[in-house]
Formats: sequence, C-alpha cells, structure tokens
Amino acid sequence: MKTGTWTAAFTIYVEGTMVDFTELSEDSQLHILRLLSQGFTSGEVIEHDGEAREVS
Repeated sequence: MKTGTWTAAFTIYVEGTMVDFTELSEDSQLHILRLLSQGFTSGEVIEHDGEAREVS
C-alpha cells in the first residue's frame, strides 16, 4: 500500500488583491465550497459586511 498527500489551491481576488481562502468570511467559504460540490470550477463572490452574496 502507498500513501501520499494532497492539497487544494485557490486563487481568490477581492478588490484586486489576492487573499487566502481562510481570510474570507465563513459565508464566502461555504458559498465557494457549495459551488465546488456542484461541479463549478470558478465563480464570483461578493463580501458585504462579512456576508457573502451569490451572484447569478
């Protein structure tokens, strides 16, 4: 048996500045994870006072 490791990497820009996934609000993180689970590979998120709003 062989074991290994894996890493998921995100490139996220907010207002033109690259930010780490963990720097986003919990709502934005959940929004991104929800879209990933639905098969999306990119999208948009808007942070308003710590709340993510989905963009159609």
